[in-house]
Amino acid sequence: MNTKEEWIAETMKSLDGIQRAKSTPVLHEQLNRILTASDGRIVLLQSRLLLKIAAGLALLIALNIISLSYYSRSTRTETANPLVSEYFSYIKTIIPEP
Repeated sequence: MNTKEEWIAETMKSLDGIQRAKSTPVLHEQLNRILTASDGRIVLLQSRLLLKIAAGLALLIALNIISLSYYSRSTRTETANPLVSEYFSYIKTIIPEP
């Protein structure tokens, strides 16, 4: 226990000469401006973020809908083509349709 108490005492003594950090006046002014900003400005930033997220989700949903419509069109045209069904008719004998 003596070593632990000695270590604590040495650590406390090492803090004796510490001085407070000093900043430049420009940095101090900028920090004060940020800290004293109105609440409306902060809400505005959050609403912009929400708008960006909403626009991204809307774009993602639109792209998914477009890709699904193209996929459904391509599957309909492949089954409607008589040449394709005749040429690949042997597949129906190997893998029967459900």
